[in-house]
Amino acid sequence: MKTLFASITTPGYRRSRLIRRLLALTLLLIAGVSALSSRGRPVVTTTHDIAVGTILTASDVTTVRAPADVIPPTALADPTLAIGTAAVVGLGEGQMLTQTTVTGEGLFHEDDTMVPIRLADPAIAPLLEHGLLIDVVATDGAVVATGARVVVASKDDPGTVLIALPPQAAHTVAAASLAHGLTVVLAGR
Repeated sequence: MKTLFASITTPGYRRSRLIRRLLALTLLLIAGVSALSSRGRPVVTTTHDIAVGTILTASDVTTVRAPADVIPPTALADPTLAIGTAAVVGLGEGQMLTQTTVTGEGLFHEDDTMVPIRLADPAIAPLLEHGLLIDVVATDGAVVATGARVVVASKDDPGTVLIALPPQAAHTVAAASLAHGLTVVLAGR
């Protein structure tokens, strides 16, 4: 102990070597603590490109760690929450899954087809939420389709709504949207 004290108090090569070693050890400890604290939180991501409407399976998703400051508040952390849901938008490989990029489980059937519709009155779109049951009506009063599910009401294009229907009804809605203005009615079923 006396030699250590003498090395610190006496100027020279030994003192500078000891100071360099203590500084290196301090920096190493700081780097270790920093690396451990920045490991991030788990987040569910895609393992490959996924098309709109694809029902997600265990092979489509994986969990990675990401820094907390880049994870959106609605990101999914548990892969079991993503399995069985459908992609609302096209997803790229490695993309984080959020509550708004996938549907809730059971919102529509695997054989349903998604179709976008432009509403005659865009002010209705903010009233629509993911999963609502709606009927599609033409502006002339004709009922075009019943029992559709809202997949997503676009925030970027506030008059467009993506809905899920059986294939034949989806074709009817798509054709009607070319000939008539469309609106929706909240269904109470």
